[in-house]
Amino acid sequence: VWLAGLALFVAAAACCAFAPSFEALLALRVVQGLGGAAVMGLTGALVRHSYPMSQLGRAIALNALTVAASS
Repeated sequence: VWLAGLALFVAAAACCAFAPSFEALLALRVVQGLGGAAVMGLTGALVRHSYPMSQLGRAIALNALTVAASS
């Protein structure tokens, strides 16, 4: 799901660059949002399995900080 979401997000982002109209851009941004939702939904699980249990709180905090700073 994560890899498919990432591929969908990247493909939609590339298509957004060449959107011929506002309506097409809007539709492609919706598709890009679906891909982003697939990626974000699994990020917590990836963080959980990437860090040791003793570092889990720090890893979740860094992930939350990154998301907050990006928005």
